[in-house]
Amino acid sequence: MDYVRMGQILRERREEYCFTQERLAGSVGISPALYGRIERGEHRVDLETLVRLAEALGLSLDLLVDRKGRQLFL
Repeated sequence: MDYVRMGQILRERREEYCFTQERLAGSVGISPALYGRIERGEHRVDLETLVRLAEALGLSLDLLVDRKGRQLFL
């Protein structure tokens, strides 16, 4: 899994929604510091947190975890 690319996707969507890191982190129950590390690709996020982030930002998990940066359809 490309954690740096995942962080870039999260940041782009967060900025599209005009959310601060603090607001998004609070809405998914993590600290702003931890969210910052996730966004920079410095932290391997657990599945539960990843699901909450995806839901908060209207993203699909397959987009976040696909190594080639393309959406997968099942």
